[in-house]
Amino acid sequence: MKRLAILAVAAASVVVAYPAQAQDADATARYAVLKSCPKKDYRVPCGPWMITRRDGKQFVLADAQVFQVEANGKTSTEVSLPITLSGDGQRVAYFRKSDRRLVVRDLTTNKVFTLPSKVAQVPKGLTMGDIGTFLSKDGTLLAVDYLGDTAKRPSWIVEVGTGTVSTVKGNASVESISPGGKYVLASEYTNENTLKYIAYDTTGNVANSQVVPQVVSNNSPVTLADDGATVAVIVNSATGKKYLRTYDLALDTVGERIEVAIPKTESVQRVLWDTSDRLSVWTFHDTESYTATLTTSWHLDAGTGETKKTDSFKIKSKVWDYRLPGG
Repeated sequence: MKRLAILAVAAASVVVAYPAQAQDADATARYAVLKSCPKKDYRVPCGPWMITRRDGKQFVLADAQVFQVEANGKTSTEVSLPITLSGDGQRVAYFRKSDRRLVVRDLTTNKVFTLPSKVAQVPKGLTMGDIGTFLSKDGTLLAVDYLGDTAKRPSWIVEVGTGTVSTVKGNASVESISPGGKYVLASEYTNENTLKYIAYDTTGNVANSQVVPQVVSNNSPVTLADDGATVAVIVNSATGKKYLRTYDLALDTVGERIEVAIPKTESVQRVLWDTSDRLSVWTFHDTESYTATLTTSWHLDAGTGETKKTDSFKIKSKVWDYRLPGG
C-alpha cells in the first residue's frame, strides 16, 4: 500500500520575461505563488504560476499547465496543479501546457529539459494530479511518483540532463531525494501495517531498508542524507516544542532527542539535509489577522539544535497555492 507523501505548499514584483542568457544565480527561485480569483461566493485558482526570484523580480511560468487535467482529458478549472522547485531554487518541474508533458526548466539559463515519454506523459487512467514530482537540491535528479492506492505502478528516477531513467520497483512512495542526488528515500506499508523506509540508489537498486520505529513513522517531515542511511525527522510535541531525531537506516538505530531552537508558534513544513551536519528547515505561522502566512527558513545544526534564520516572507491569504525550494 502506498503512503501519500506530504507535499508542502508556497507566493509576489517586477515581472520579467524569459531571459535568454548565461547562468544567472540571482534568477533562482525564492518561492512561487498561484493566485486565486473570486467566482460567485467562493474562490478558484487563476493566472499563471509566478516565481519570485532572489533578486526580487518575478518570473512568469507562462508555459505551465495551471489546471487539473482529468483522466478523460478534460480540464477542471477549479483544481490547480502544483509545481516543484529544487532545493537551491535553480530548477522547476511542471507539466507543459502546450503538450501536457512533464518538463524541467532551469531558471538561471532558461533551458527546458524534455523527458522521455514514459516519464513525461500521464499514464492512461490517471489525472495529472495523481503524479508527484521530487527534485534533488540542484535539480539534476528527478523522481516521479504515482500517488494513491489505485496507482499501483513503479516510480521513476530520472537524470534530467541525460534523460536516463531507472525504475523504483514495488509500490513505494517517494519521500525525498538526498541533497547530492545520490539516493531516493521511499516508504511503503507492510502487510502488518508497519511502515518501511527504503533508500534507493540512482539505478533503482535498494541501498538500505528497514521497518522503522514509531518515532520515525509517526512524525514528519523526513529527509535522507547523502550517505543513503541517515534519516532526519522533526518531532512536534504536544507543548509545541520541536525535536530532531536521526535514524540510521543501515543499523536500525535512533539517535538522541535534540531540542530544536524554533519558536513554538511555528509549524514545520519541510526539512532537507544541506550538509552532513546541517539541515534547512521551512516553517510557517498565520498572522494575527489571518490575512497572511509568514514563512521562514532556517539553518539547523544537527548536532546542537541551534538555528539561524535565513529568510522570511509573507504569503497573502487569498493566494491559492504556494511552493518553496525543495518541494
